[in-house]
Amino acid sequence: MLLDESLVRGARLFDAGRFFDAHEAWEERWAVATDETERRILQGLIQVAAALHKLFVMKSAESASRLLAKGLAKLDGCPARAAEMGLGPFCDSMRAYARDLAAGRFEQSAIPTLGVPNARFLRVNDLFLRACRREPVDRTPVWFMRQAGRYMPEYRKLREKHTLLELCKTPELAVEVTLQPLRLGVDAAILFADILLPLEPMGASFEFAKGEGPVIHEPIASREQIERLRIIDPEESLAYVLSAIKALKRELKVPLIGFAGAPFTLSSYLVEGGKSSNFAKTKKLMFGAPDAWHALMQKLAEVVRRYLRAQVAAGVDAVQLFDSWVGDLAPEDYVEYVQPHVRHVLGDLEKTGVPVIHFGTGTATLLEAMRDAGGTVIGVDWCTPLAAAWERVGRGYAVQGNMDPCALLATREIAVKHAQRVLEAAAARPGHVFNLGHGILPETPVDHVRAVVDHVAQASAR
Repeated sequence: MLLDESLVRGARLFDAGRFFDAHEAWEERWAVATDETERRILQGLIQVAAALHKLFVMKSAESASRLLAKGLAKLDGCPARAAEMGLGPFCDSMRAYARDLAAGRFEQSAIPTLGVPNARFLRVNDLFLRACRREPVDRTPVWFMRQAGRYMPEYRKLREKHTLLELCKTPELAVEVTLQPLRLGVDAAILFADILLPLEPMGASFEFAKGEGPVIHEPIASREQIERLRIIDPEESLAYVLSAIKALKRELKVPLIGFAGAPFTLSSYLVEGGKSSNFAKTKKLMFGAPDAWHALMQKLAEVVRRYLRAQVAAGVDAVQLFDSWVGDLAPEDYVEYVQPHVRHVLGDLEKTGVPVIHFGTGTATLLEAMRDAGGTVIGVDWCTPLAAAWERVGRGYAVQGNMDPCALLATREIAVKHAQRVLEAAAARPGHVFNLGHGILPETPVDHVRAVVDHVAQASAR
């Protein structure tokens, strides 16, 4: 949410104890706000300010208590947006104050403050979040999968000193890498991490072998191995990820996207022992031992659910579920063997109120099934025309995509041409987030990425 001067002024007046003046400033903003969630948030703040005016100026504790409860109920009804605005701690403290007021204990010096301006409250660029919610935007937001990575010289310089896992497990380094691509002008940051991180604390150790990618030390080959996998508490086992998120929230003025690998993609790594061209071992387990398969998927789904929940609690503004290899499945097999477990993850994440992006590659035959599995934003790869994909998933969903990553490898003119094709397919409808159909390739020229970012911003301006 872009917060204008009247909203900020109201917060400052509130912190100064000028509750009636804060009430008037927020009413000024409420009168022109068009977003219903924003209006509810403002109404809640207006009622809180009015309650405190009644309490300390009009000396009416009983009516103040009732009005304060109404205001807090309004704020509690919009948890995701309140968290986005940095109002969570204020609401928690104000609820405690309301309990004291109801018990007859209250002092003006104990009233919680909003503490503005601060980075959490003053969101400078919310285009990405608005597009995810299918709200009108001034231009199409753009970010890229793997926007922090090997194509950037500053990242390669860090990799000369640190392994990939060291970058992921050291919060200060993860923050540094996450921030690197923001110089290109993207409208969101995505946390630098790896989808395999939850596997190690579950009991499946791995390494990144040079030239081979991830290698699982003991691939899953028996029901006994599945039974030994642990369902972890991410607050303990993946605390370094959550620390990086909290640090980033103090730095960022664009939304932060958290992410995790989907159960099928994680299971394919566990069973195959690494990357695969045909997923033969994975499908053998899936078709030949369905009970063992579902036991494995249930564990992975619960770990992913907890992990993404923890990321939201730590402060991410949106989450993306990466199902990179799911496109190798037939639609019927996806529905039987995968969809219930994805629904377990995404159905719960949607309750948090943050945008939930459901992404896979090679999913031309799976779009409807993936939509039904969950997510408020559906990722589209470059092999499916964006307009057709949007019609299939329905206009009640936002879509993300879908430029071919290889188009960035040619000339800047060709990259811009492909970007324009995506914009034309989206036709400026609310709910489009510009992205690639998969991640940026290591050999991509940085200036081509910047050219696409600039073109999207200019060509999509409303």
